Amino acid sequence: MVADQLVEAAGIHPVLHRFFAAPIMDGDIITGIITESKAGHAATRNMNCCAVTGQDTGIAAALSLKTNKALERIDIAQLQAVLDQQGVRFT
Repeated sequence: MVADQLVEAAGIHPVLHRFFAAPIMDGDIITGIITESKAGHAATRNMNCCAVTGQDTGIAAALSLKTNKALERIDIAQLQAVLDQQGVRFT
């Protein structure tokens, strides 16, 4: 409680449950910030990177078995080609 009062007294407005994505610059001066939150991403249905995590892992495991190579030694270009054939967007 005391820390919160000190922060408020200093004129600082804490922004909770967010991360700072980028500064807004005017030359060498920070004039603002861009913040992001999980709720903001969900509102725009921005989940491409999460949606394919299991898909690419499964395909990588299948390629590992098919080529008899350790998972870390599979051909990444081949993995990406299969994902592309399945309509996965790369950003």
